[in-house]
Amino acid sequence: MSLSDEPSHFGLKQRKSQAGRSARSESDPRTRCSSNAGRTALVLFTLTPRLEANSKRIGVRGSRSGRMRLFEALIAHTRAVLSESGCGDVILSSPEGIGGGRAIVQAGDSFAERLTHTLAEAFARGYERVVVVGNDCPTLTPALIRDAVVRIEGRSLTAVLGPARDGGIYLLGLDRRAFDSIGSTGFRALPWGRSTLTSEIMALISRSGFSVPFLQYRADLDDDPDLECLAASRSILPCIVLRAVASPVTLS
Repeated sequence: MSLSDEPSHFGLKQRKSQAGRSARSESDPRTRCSSNAGRTALVLFTLTPRLEANSKRIGVRGSRSGRMRLFEALIAHTRAVLSESGCGDVILSSPEGIGGGRAIVQAGDSFAERLTHTLAEAFARGYERVVVVGNDCPTLTPALIRDAVVRIEGRSLTAVLGPARDGGIYLLGLDRRAFDSIGSTGFRALPWGRSTLTSEIMALISRSGFSVPFLQYRADLDDDPDLECLAASRSILPCIVLRAVASPVTLS
């Protein structure tokens, strides 16, 4: 499940350049998390593979089983990235249970309501910081997660965005101060799934008096053209995603 649902298309040259920057950032001391990891929630906000296969526009020219394999791989990859970052407790947020680990059951009729409920529930459990991602950014790395957490650990930085190239976001990081100041109503009113999301969420947080640093831009996976570009860019994809991508693309 993306944090935005607008279509986007992968720029392979841009993504290769980004992969190089990500590799360099792995050794950047600014991306080292503090000893307060237990106060940070790393949330994977997703549907189950079955629900994703039924509702998503990805792999529509393939079989339903192929789409399920793809989403199983994307969820597993993202979950592993969060875990490998070592920056907090990994929590899976879904409308149905996904086995293993901590979980938040999504509640609400709309995407905005489910995401806002997930954020509120994570803070209600005592976490001081929450970083939430969807399942559709296969170039997400542990270094990006560490960078996001480091940026919201300081006194003056209380929010961070991972901007997607379609105008949405692939990552949202907040501390308790920012969430309490903006409130559930403010988050529900944001244009989730629209190309203006990045600019409007930045304006909302800025109006509350908080700074909003950006992480590196990333392209997310929204539709079949994105999927075909994924299949062509094998050198920068995790093996677990590569194995799943092949089937739905070739079953057209």
